[in-house]
Amino acid sequence: MSSMDDATARELTRLNARFYEAQAASFSKTRGGGWAGWLRCLEHLGADTEAPLRVLDVAAGNLRLERFLLRERPQQRFEFRAIDSCRELMLADTAFAQDAGVQCTERDLLASGLGAVEPADIVACFGFMHHVPGMRRREELLREMLAATAPGGLLAVSFWEFMKSPELADAARTGMPAALAATGIDAAALDEGDYLLGWDARPGTYRYCHSFTAAEVDALEAIAHAAGAHTVARFCADGRGGELNEYLLLSR
Repeated sequence: MSSMDDATARELTRLNARFYEAQAASFSKTRGGGWAGWLRCLEHLGADTEAPLRVLDVAAGNLRLERFLLRERPQQRFEFRAIDSCRELMLADTAFAQDAGVQCTERDLLASGLGAVEPADIVACFGFMHHVPGMRRREELLREMLAATAPGGLLAVSFWEFMKSPELADAARTGMPAALAATGIDAAALDEGDYLLGWDARPGTYRYCHSFTAAEVDALEAIAHAAGAHTVARFCADGRGGELNEYLLLSR
């Protein structure tokens, strides 16, 4: 498993930044509810507590995780902190963010990391690791998130494995020549499993995504164990076949 050069990583990060800035509204409309895998993650939170649970939502998008937790755990109090590089997504519903008391921070996670954050009882990173270019950068982010997880807390991370889906795999492969030509990105600089995916049949609109393999999740799990964490659960869920995302739940 290689780790791409910094110049290519920056190019892919800029591509995704332009994508989300331009497509924030249309993307948000497709991200209204939680995933089936989130319900399984909830099983490992334990019972409601009198004290508020501190939640750090990494790459929070349009705050749908916060909505999900408030809906599924109405008796539990939460203290939410959300981090995302796309302000348009994170504050798509300013009223909700204010009503739920979400502390929102606009930050480029790939350029600046998590920064100084208070330890959280729950650290969640859903639907983002496939945008992190190169294994080395994924390892760095995973270590940062573990460090931000309070002792006894839970870190939950999802890994998109879209090449398991024949339909998504076919679209990814057949669309690559046009995507590479449109973006000018060198295919030789990409890692295995890297693709430039189109969006909503919009010409010239692409984002960088990596399709994970079980071996790559194994490697990241081993990194977490070496950093002093232990695995609470690992499972696949979501999508028509229930296997589009692989979840890794860690504690330390």
